[in-house]
Amino acid sequence: MTGRGPVEPRRLGEISTANPTLALLGAYSRDWVLPLFAEHLEPVEGSVPAEWFHERVAEALQEAREDKEWQGDRSPSSRCAWWVKHRWLDTEMSDSGARYRLSPYPLRALRFVREIAEGESTVSGARLSSIAHAVRRLADMTSPDRLAQ
Repeated sequence: MTGRGPVEPRRLGEISTANPTLALLGAYSRDWVLPLFAEHLEPVEGSVPAEWFHERVAEALQEAREDKEWQGDRSPSSRCAWWVKHRWLDTEMSDSGARYRLSPYPLRALRFVREIAEGESTVSGARLSSIAHAVRRLADMTSPDRLAQ
């Protein structure tokens, strides 16, 4: 138990737009932004140089325009600034300049999408069959009917 009370049903809509994780999952650009984050920021320990990431964003934007008919007109740097404002990216300054890393919100969104895509169960079909067989055998062994045993 988390100690938090239940959320009022009327507040669910408000929360879904105010929460950065849910905003990312509901964003029109999620089809290309989530893969971009997963490929270039999620596996990195720490942060990446802003200029390098702007190049990755430019490449992803180009692909999105070609494959998904994306019509966005923001530059990669202004798009990153928008993501910082919406708390999807964190920034830090170093001697070499600005750097980006994922905030906890897109990490949660990526984890959620993966759970949905991979299925919520970590038990394989073969393991489930094995468990079901063992349960049937135990049921047969405890049956008072000698033929079932």
